[in-house]
Amino acid sequence: MRIPDLTAPVNSPHTATRSDNGTPGVPALRSLTEKHSAGFGMSRVVLIAALAACMLPGCGALRYADYKLPAVRFDRAMNGPLPSADSEAARNAVARWQQMDEAQRAQYPTPYHAYVNTPAPGTFEGGYTVAAAFSGGGTRGVVFGAECVRLLRELGPIHIERAERSEAIDLFSELDYISGVSTGAVPAALLALSYGEHCPEAMRLEHWPDCLNANVSGVGWRHLAARPDKLVRNLAFDINTRSALAGAIAATFFEGKAGYPASGLTFGDLPQRPVLIIGATIINDPGVPLMETRLPYRYALDERPQYPWQTRLQSFETFHTDPMSYPLGMASCDSSSFPGNVRSGLLAVHPEQDWVYEGLDTAAMERMRAARAQLGYEGVYSIKDGGLVDNRGAYCIHRLYERISKDRTDGARPLLIGLDAGFLEVRSPKPGDRLLKKSWMDELQASMRTSWQTGQDGYNQLVEAAAAQRTYDYVRFRLTSWVRFMASEASVDNSPEGAHLLTLCHEEPLVGTPETLLHVVRNIGTKFSRLTPQELAATKLCARFAVWLERDALLTWVRDNNGGAKASWTQTPKN
Repeated sequence: MRIPDLTAPVNSPHTATRSDNGTPGVPALRSLTEKHSAGFGMSRVVLIAALAACMLPGCGALRYADYKLPAVRFDRAMNGPLPSADSEAARNAVARWQQMDEAQRAQYPTPYHAYVNTPAPGTFEGGYTVAAAFSGGGTRGVVFGAECVRLLRELGPIHIERAERSEAIDLFSELDYISGVSTGAVPAALLALSYGEHCPEAMRLEHWPDCLNANVSGVGWRHLAARPDKLVRNLAFDINTRSALAGAIAATFFEGKAGYPASGLTFGDLPQRPVLIIGATIINDPGVPLMETRLPYRYALDERPQYPWQTRLQSFETFHTDPMSYPLGMASCDSSSFPGNVRSGLLAVHPEQDWVYEGLDTAAMERMRAARAQLGYEGVYSIKDGGLVDNRGAYCIHRLYERISKDRTDGARPLLIGLDAGFLEVRSPKPGDRLLKKSWMDELQASMRTSWQTGQDGYNQLVEAAAAQRTYDYVRFRLTSWVRFMASEASVDNSPEGAHLLTLCHEEPLVGTPETLLHVVRNIGTKFSRLTPQELAATKLCARFAVWLERDALLTWVRDNNGGAKASWTQTPKN
């Protein structure tokens, strides 16, 4: 049957401008509709233009004031001050410290150490010093790091055979420090919590990594949809969903409540060991690494780093901020940055409390005070993604190990386990217009300037050089470690690594081939929302390959620290 062309003109009585009953005919109705549509469209354009003309000058003025007057912020800092000397908490800390003997004073050299219940580096690590560093990378980074931890725990302790006796070393029982940057702060904080009594049941290690594959951004945006007043405030004052995102992170992972960024578990809920360090960046000029931690970081200020950018580390301690009450969800948000989350957070420098300086010599006090009053800060610090200065979370551990290595006399080398979900080798360059849509120009320029000044590559080279000098061992499990062994059905790599990659791809029906793996990983990006089943499968596959490839390096570290004794995994490694 021939289908008539409904768009062609038809000569019939019904094409008249009016129908038989006096109502408009088809052409007349079309003409009338087009006329009304044109009028409505023009009205809408005029209305939008009028609203823009009214709002943009006001928004521009507010943003200009926000940028030029850092002491006046339309967003508020969320960090609370340390307790005053006459408070019960400070009095108890000072009293405990004064009653300590010489051995205890070595672990807790100041009342501040006693207040945060965190011993000094180099005094509590035991025979083996182990740290884990979680990189950023959106949900991809969270899931990759968590899957690596699951697979390493599945291998069990490392068994050492000596002539006189045997020993089993559980790397996770030996864990002393955990660092995390960007979204890597989430698994880092949850891993630290798992050693204490406050870890949420749904987030415990036996549920990793699937419990961490969550739509965090969606939770935040749903809250903004329910609170349009906050959305308007963010659009007017700053493209900054920090409050909504921090509340979403707290609600998803740390027993908080969406819409309440200061809710949920805090640094005070962490166990004494391992020590958690969450990295962020102060984007005031010049950019400065910020370590959000209970660990007293004043030793890092005593030694000015000898690098071209000459920056000082900052911490809660230098701000006289109370870490015990600072929410883990907020700290994780401070460390993260992606579209819609431009300036991750704000921190205020609080008035000094004299009891915090007790136990320090005069020179150390002056250095700490100088760090509090660097030019350009004026009492308010803009916080952004820790990945601007160190997206691997390795630099803070490097500084710790430099300090610890100076005091060690037994020759034992610390171990840094890097869980690196960076995907520079497979990423596709983003068009410039998409990059600019991430933020206002001033924030973008500040971020670029900070990244350049601190030198991401400089930190990477610093850590790798220290590892090469055997100051410590750096075993790095990389999301993209499989790329250089990429094989295909048409051109099979003859290396064992290429063959193993091909086997893993064939065993995963949602991936199938290395080409598919490359395509999926390249398109995951840095979103902080739930991965699709295929993306989740690809990320887990990357973790399986990385652990398979690097697991023997952990045995090498154990052998080197035990006089070359034979070392093996308790459980037979799975392919």
